[in-house]
Amino acid sequence: MIELCAHSRPVYSVSQSGERERERERGGRLVLSSSADESIRLWDVRLALSLSRYSCDRLGLAWQVKFCPLDYYFLSGHRKGVGAIWSTDRPSPLRLLTGHRSDVTCVAWHPASTLALTGSDDRSVRLWDMRCGSAVRVMPTPSPPGCLALSRDGFSVAAGTQEGSVCLWDLTAGRHAASLVGHSSEVHALSFSERDRALASGGADSTVRLWDLQRLSLSPSSSLSISPSSSLSPLLLKPHHTLHTKHTPVYCLKYGPGNLLYAGGPFAPASSLYEGEGGGKSERVKSEKDKSVLEPEDRSISLSLGIAHIASVG
Repeated sequence: MIELCAHSRPVYSVSQSGERERERERGGRLVLSSSADESIRLWDVRLALSLSRYSCDRLGLAWQVKFCPLDYYFLSGHRKGVGAIWSTDRPSPLRLLTGHRSDVTCVAWHPASTLALTGSDDRSVRLWDMRCGSAVRVMPTPSPPGCLALSRDGFSVAAGTQEGSVCLWDLTAGRHAASLVGHSSEVHALSFSERDRALASGGADSTVRLWDLQRLSLSPSSSLSISPSSSLSPLLLKPHHTLHTKHTPVYCLKYGPGNLLYAGGPFAPASSLYEGEGGGKSERVKSEKDKSVLEPEDRSISLSLGIAHIASVG
């Protein structure tokens, strides 16, 4: 295990470079972390050293940070309702993504790196063109989104919400393709299978739910082009299978080679602080008074190979 210590407040998000290389078992050397101390740090995990510090004083703390597939750029979502595009060699943002009316709580990159998504407490997900910094699509959600996932072909995006539903959009047609209903509380994590035939979701209800996407018709075209939004009503899908984890809210999910599904989370019995509906990010604090009660004390990042649950999904 490697422990990285430099932040003065709790760490909210981490992102590792080399996603493509990591899938080829070579590993990424750089890690980004965002913290309540209103900074983002770049780390060398082999040296256990902080290489750079990026100040977020004017943007508010960063709830989430994500490396671009090309690694040189990264994206962050901030308390003051903006997203920010950074490069690893500059201390200030290259571009601000403005338009949200509340905290930007989750971010994601399109596989092509020219598009990105942000989710906000204003109950919307926005698709951004990185070349001009403008929003090319606004997708409403029934409640604030807490996590985002893009299909591997880049045609679909899923958003997990605080009320427990998952919204699935066809990006090329601008169509709300389906609403996935099954979780009883907030959805924390999403992952598409290798061939985008299934979607896995993990939530505060201590379950992982699997959704069969093969019945949906999602953009068969070979290239992504943004067209006007469609007004067709979304399908209502129930989970194909449910995996129970007893007292472990699922905070992270990842489909690996061979469609092995990895899930992780803390052991949280009924007496836990985050008991009940909407544990985790829905308990996010927005005042200094509440922070002293709800924020964890750990101010370091621990990287290890500890895995809570592994499921083989055919």
